Amino acid sequence: MGEEEWWDAIESKRKEYRITQGRLAIHLEISSGHYRNMRNGAVALTEEMKEKIETMLERLNPDAPLSLLIDYVRIRFPSSDSVTIQTIAEDLLKIPFEEGFEKQSHGWNNYENCFAYGNIFLCSSYNSELGILLEMRGQGCRQFELYLEYREQSWIDFFEHVNLYDGVYKRLDLAVNDAYGILDVSYLAKKCENGECISKNRKFSVCGSGELRFEKFAMGKTLYVGSRQSEVYFCIYEKDYEQYIVNDIPIEEAVIKNRFEIRLANERADEAIHQLILKRYEEDFIETVVFGIINHYIRFAVRDDDVKKTLWENDLMWQHFIGCYRDKLRLATEPKPFSRRRTLNWVSRQCMPTIMGLVADDIQKGTTDIEDMMNNAEPSLKMQKMLGLERRIIEELKVKIDEKGKVKFYHGNKEDN
Repeated sequence: MGEEEWWDAIESKRKEYRITQGRLAIHLEISSGHYRNMRNGAVALTEEMKEKIETMLERLNPDAPLSLLIDYVRIRFPSSDSVTIQTIAEDLLKIPFEEGFEKQSHGWNNYENCFAYGNIFLCSSYNSELGILLEMRGQGCRQFELYLEYREQSWIDFFEHVNLYDGVYKRLDLAVNDAYGILDVSYLAKKCENGECISKNRKFSVCGSGELRFEKFAMGKTLYVGSRQSEVYFCIYEKDYEQYIVNDIPIEEAVIKNRFEIRLANERADEAIHQLILKRYEEDFIETVVFGIINHYIRFAVRDDDVKKTLWENDLMWQHFIGCYRDKLRLATEPKPFSRRRTLNWVSRQCMPTIMGLVADDIQKGTTDIEDMMNNAEPSLKMQKMLGLERRIIEELKVKIDEKGKVKFYHGNKEDN
């Protein structure tokens, strides 16, 4: 497809989604003028920007109003001679422990040793009964998804691997993002005050603008249903207001309007993971598990004093949330199709600094470990197919690293710098 045809397709989709050029430019982190100049050919359109535009358009798609994120994971592993903090890092997370994780200056939650790789944390203790703790909060989960995507795996694959190490789930947060503004937090709060929230836990609280009762994000309206000490409670808040306060994104331009979080601990977290794994090959399995939890614990109804409370009909707003769009719920972190650009970016950020350090160490010691590894490595069959690699090129390609650390490629008798 030529560039002009590509732009025609993009503009057609933008108009179909009812997204202005200004709104799209804001989410692309460029000016409206820059977007128009790219469209008119006055500014070069890079492959990276093309991919960013395509991705952002799908994020803003109004016909996909609900999406699911894994937003907090805390898992404890029993430690043993065969399962150590290094084992969890390298065998489960696939992140080199010594090169990747940095020891923190303080412990955490009774664990004397805490190591961080970005926003992914691993903790250990001299008390073997505490085992090894893995924690990924919101940003840590987003960071880990990059690795899952690169390995062409999903969260469900990861959870299956956790079971191999007898991991015990201590906390799991499932966040349903509402891009349409289906839910009105103030309206639902009034429902609670009027006794029209039917829940297994009658406790609720409302945070107003600027109040930081439980979490720092509680800057807009935030409704908590359930006790924070229980194994299940819910948090519904205005995500667009949070983005306005934290990132200065205008409320009307926010991708996500509201967020409905399911916060699970201990046995409830473990059961949710078990159900996701068990039903993963069934149609709409994510919808079944997530809304199964919601419908079991909570609903908002219309008061009718002539019948029992359990027989009150669902509120129309709530019914809209749990019914009309349930078939459109998707796990937003499922791996995307292979992208050469994303892979190169990942290698550049995560692998090359370590590789260059090892190359320098080879030169200093007079060894050829990295050179030998590169010459003995072979692209997977899947990658060969995706890149259209010819077998003869793979077999004839050789690598040589000179005394200055410069990598030279040899194909047959031809040398490529």
